[in-house]
Amino acid sequence: MKGFTRMPDRTAPHRRRITRTAGLFLLSFFLLPFSFAAAAQPADDDADARPPLPPEPGRPPLAAKYRIPDPDRAIFHGVKDRAGNRSGGVEDGKPVASEKQNPDEAAAWAEVVRFAAGHPAAELERHAARDLTAHDLTHPVRQYHRLALVRLDGTLQKARRVPATPAVAAGGPAELFEGRLFPAGEPPTNPLVVVFTEWPAGLPEPPADGAFAPVDRWVAFAGYSFKLTLVPGPEDDPADPQYAGWKPAPLLIGRSVTPGERPLPAIPLDKGLRVFKLIRDDAPIARTSANWEEAAAWDRVVRHARQFTHAELDTAARRDLAFADLFEPGREAYQLDLVRLEGRLIRVKAVPVGDDLKAAGVTTLYEAWLVPKDEPRGNPVCLVLSELPPGVSPTPAGELTNHWAAAAGYYFKLMWYESAEPDPKRPGRNVWKKAPLLIGRSVTVRPAEADGPSVWVTWFAPALVGGLGLVGGTGLALAWWFRKGDRAARAAVAAARPANPFLESETGSASG
Repeated sequence: MKGFTRMPDRTAPHRRRITRTAGLFLLSFFLLPFSFAAAAQPADDDADARPPLPPEPGRPPLAAKYRIPDPDRAIFHGVKDRAGNRSGGVEDGKPVASEKQNPDEAAAWAEVVRFAAGHPAAELERHAARDLTAHDLTHPVRQYHRLALVRLDGTLQKARRVPATPAVAAGGPAELFEGRLFPAGEPPTNPLVVVFTEWPAGLPEPPADGAFAPVDRWVAFAGYSFKLTLVPGPEDDPADPQYAGWKPAPLLIGRSVTPGERPLPAIPLDKGLRVFKLIRDDAPIARTSANWEEAAAWDRVVRHARQFTHAELDTAARRDLAFADLFEPGREAYQLDLVRLEGRLIRVKAVPVGDDLKAAGVTTLYEAWLVPKDEPRGNPVCLVLSELPPGVSPTPAGELTNHWAAAAGYYFKLMWYESAEPDPKRPGRNVWKKAPLLIGRSVTVRPAEADGPSVWVTWFAPALVGGLGLVGGTGLALAWWFRKGDRAARAAVAAARPANPFLESETGSASG
């Protein structure tokens, strides 16, 4: 407007100062957490190396130095198409493929062989997992253990020289060695195929013609689980892997084997094995492939017990556990412990023996039931035995026996079993009950006279002989009461006669 004089803005400097102050305040506000974090950050020497969430308990992780690099690559696991079908990768259930048959598997083979050749055998053995068995590398769960570094000790039965493929020889060894290893604790009919790049000192070398030569030496071996391959049986055509007699066998690749002396068997079980950790306590005996680990654990304990005489097991067994310890909560602390119980053997029944146990020399197997002396209610324990002492034989169906016996066995689990007692709530069905299950070799039976007068009568015999009428009368009364209770207990046990829980399952007998 004409004639209007614009007045100077005296507030501008204040506004600028306010703006700068506000900006600095906002900047400090956003930087404040970082300032505190920096101030709170400890020196490198004092830094806590523990992760906020510790790893799950179990097998310790393998050091990066010994892990196959990038194990999830397509050469190991193949690729999936849009329909979800997988192609390529390492294929189980077949001999090792050539480059023409499966380029992925041939490339994977060359890489694992060269990687194993780059580490001393002693280091691989020291860092390898020792909780896996041949069963873990045979069943479908093997896919989770592919390329795992596994150590297994056993007998190297035979070995041969094998020329390396060009892909292996390019920067790797020019020849390999293939052997058949029978791990400790496994049936003598289930070998592993072990491939290694260096022949150990102290063993006669196999011939150069590629034929298998006998070795028959105890060795330690650590190798990477590569695949489930096929091996011919004694009478099979080595050129025809489709023949029904060919058997699946886990294949592992390592640096070498370490010869040694076969160790004396130890009575305690190795509780760290994966198959032992998957025994289902407070449940029926495994009958399906859903829990093959329990059947494998069962076989393993039966074979383990067969390595010792019953007297050796009886001497080494714990004597501080009673029926309640194996039945009540807290029993998991005693699982796979060798336990001794004493009481009345009331029933013995022969049960089927699986092929793996037969191959290990177990020709008979029995299910026996014993009422421990410290169990006033007459509840029995189930015993699995591979032999019976003189004077004890399987009882006919519907009948009971009566022997005072001592049993030593490995406590396997609290087992459910279907008794012979009708279930009033479910017509046509029987009551399910529970019993501790022990796996041993045999039992010790006392002389026949021990099955006569009860402890009560024996205790009061001096008083009776001495003519103390009152005490004698009391002793007779107590003896009558005890015998009445014993008959009631026997009747209860007879009514609860269990059905055989060890019948053949869809994967084979639980007993083998």
